[in-house]
Amino acid sequence: VDALQLMGVLFGQTRRLDQAHNMLSRAATARPEDANIKYNLGECCRQLGRTGDALDAYRAALTMAPDHADAAAGLAGLLLQEEEADEAIEVCRKILKRVPKDPRLHNQLGCAQLDSGDVVGARKRFQKAIELAPNDSTARRNLAVALVRLDEMPQALELLDALIKDEQDSVDLLYLAALALNRVGQYADALPLLERILKLEPDNVGAIAAMARAHRNLLQTDKAIACYQRTVELAPHDARQWALWAEMLTRISRLNEAREAQARAKSFDPNDEIAALVGAQLARRDGDNDTAYAELKPLASSKIDRRFRAGARYELGGVCEAMGRYDEAFQAYSDGNADRAHTWGVSSLDPKFYPRFIKGIYEYISDDTLVSRLASWSDLTPKDRLPTPYFLVGFPRSGTTLIERLLDSHPDIATTSELPIVNAMVKTLDGQTGGTGAYPAALDNLDEDALRRLRQSYWDYLRDKHADLVDNRQVIDKLPLNLVHLGLIFRAFPDARVLVALRDPRDVCISCFANNFLPNRATVQFLDLERTARTYAAVMALWQRYRKVLPLQTYAYRYEDLVASPREVLGQIVEFLGVPWHDELLEGGRDSVGTYISTPSYVSVVEPINTRAVARWQNYASNLAPVLPLLDPFIEDFGYGDAPATEG
Repeated sequence: VDALQLMGVLFGQTRRLDQAHNMLSRAATARPEDANIKYNLGECCRQLGRTGDALDAYRAALTMAPDHADAAAGLAGLLLQEEEADEAIEVCRKILKRVPKDPRLHNQLGCAQLDSGDVVGARKRFQKAIELAPNDSTARRNLAVALVRLDEMPQALELLDALIKDEQDSVDLLYLAALALNRVGQYADALPLLERILKLEPDNVGAIAAMARAHRNLLQTDKAIACYQRTVELAPHDARQWALWAEMLTRISRLNEAREAQARAKSFDPNDEIAALVGAQLARRDGDNDTAYAELKPLASSKIDRRFRAGARYELGGVCEAMGRYDEAFQAYSDGNADRAHTWGVSSLDPKFYPRFIKGIYEYISDDTLVSRLASWSDLTPKDRLPTPYFLVGFPRSGTTLIERLLDSHPDIATTSELPIVNAMVKTLDGQTGGTGAYPAALDNLDEDALRRLRQSYWDYLRDKHADLVDNRQVIDKLPLNLVHLGLIFRAFPDARVLVALRDPRDVCISCFANNFLPNRATVQFLDLERTARTYAAVMALWQRYRKVLPLQTYAYRYEDLVASPREVLGQIVEFLGVPWHDELLEGGRDSVGTYISTPSYVSVVEPINTRAVARWQNYASNLAPVLPLLDPFIEDFGYGDAPATEG
C-alpha cells in the first residue's frame, strides 16, 4: 500500500495524473482509514478537475485526522474556488483550534473572510499569517488587497511598493498599486505603473480602464476617451466596461451615445450597479424623475461599496429635490455624507486642519503692521518679463464653473480648470523656508530672488500640466478656494486681477452639503451642515479682511445677477479684465459638450443660463435655521438681506 501511495505521489508530481489517480485509488481501497492517502487522492482529483471527488477525499481525510492541516488547507482552497466562503471559514476555524500556528490556514481563513465581505477580519488573519511567516509573499499580497478594500491606502501603497521591488513584472501587483493611487487621487503616479502593465500585456482591459480613469481625472479628455473606446473593443460583452464608458459619455454630455452604451451594459448584465446609476443620471437629465428614483432607491439602500453608495445617495437626493420631496432629499444627502465620511479619502483627513489654517491666515493679515509692510512688497517684484495670471475665486458652489466656461469661449482668454497651482506655490514657499510650514508669515521674508523662483514655479507648473494654455491669451486661474491665498497672489503677482464670485450664502451652504466633492482638507468640512456654515463664515470673513487691506484689483459679482442679466454682468466682467466683448461669451457653456468637467456642475454648465438654482435654500429653511446666525453677517454684507435671514 505504501508503494502504491508513493507511486501515486510521484506520478502526480510529474503530471501523469490518470496514473496517479489509479495508484492512489487502489491504495485508498486497500487502506481506507489512511488520512494521508485520502489527502493525496484529493490533491490528484483537484488537479484532474474532479471537484466533487476532491471535496469528498479532503473531508474524509479530516474525519480520520481532524488535525490534518494539509487536508484542511486543500478543502478550504477548493471551497473558495467553488464560492463556498462560509463553509471554508468553518473549516479553517475548526482546524486552527488544533493547529493555531499554521500560516497557510490563517491566510486561507483571511481569503474566505475577504470573499464573505468581512474585510476587517481578513486583514487580521493576513497579518497573523505574516507574523508567523514574515516572508510569505502570498499573505502579503492578500493583505495589500484587504488594505485597498478598507481604503487604508498609505499602508497598502507602502506594502505594494515593497512587493513590486521583489516582483517588478507582476501584473497583479502593478494593477493593485495603480488602483490604490487612483483611489487617493495620485493619477499621474498611477499612469507609469499602468504603462508597465501594458508593455507586458498590451490588451489588459483592467489596466486600460484604470488608465482611462486617470486620464479623465487629469482632464486629459481625449486620452481618456481613447482608453474607454479601447476597453469596449477588447471586451465587447463586458457589462462593466460599457457602463464605465457610458458614465464617461454622460459626464461629457454626449448623451445619445451614453444611452446606447448604458443599454449595452444592461443587456449584458441587468444588475450592473454602475449601469443602473448611469441610467438614473440619464433619466434625470431627460426629466424622467420617476424612472431615476426607481433606479436609485435600491442602490441607495444596498450594501455595495460605500464610495459608490454615497454617489447613489447624492443622486437620489437630487431626484427627490426635483420631485419636491425635500425632506427625503435632505435625508439622502445626509446619508451620502455619512457614507463618504467612512471612505479613506475622508477618514484620512484631519477635519480640524482647515479651520486652523484659515484662522492662521486671518490672524496674519489682521496684524496692525501689515498695511505698512504691503508697500514694500510691490517694490521687490522682479522684472522677469513673466506674464501676470488673473484669478477666479469664491467659495465652492458660487457659480465659478459657469463663469469659467463662459469666459473660456473668449478668443483672448484661457481658463484653467481647478489646477492646484497656487497650492504648489505654497509648497515652494515652505521649501524656501526650510520646510518649516511657515506660510503665510514667510511672505514677509522673500527677497527678489525668492520671489523670482516663486513666480517661475507658477508658470513651470502650468506649462507642465497644460502647455496649450501658455500662449498669447490671458490666463485666468480658476480655483474657488484660492480666495484664501489672495495675500500670496498679491505678493507674487501684484498686478493680478481677481474675479470674486458671490452667491446667497444659504444657497452656497446647502449646495456644498448636497454635493459629492472629491475629498480634501476643505471639502471634508461639507459633510456636516454646521461645519459647512462655519467654514463659509471663516473663509468669507477672510475675504472681507483682504478686501480692506490688500491693494489688489478685484471685482466681485453675484451669481444671481449673472443668471438674471448675463449680457450686462459679463460686459462688466470683460471690461474689468481688459478684453473686448465677444458674442460667443453668451454661448460658452454649450461648448462644454465633449469636455470632461471635474466639478459637480458638469450638468448645469452645458445648459442655457437659467435661474433655477436661485433661492434653492428656501426648500431647506428648517434645516438651515440652526446655522443662519453664522451666515447672517454675510447675507447682509453681500446684499441678500432683502429675503428673511432667520425664521420667525
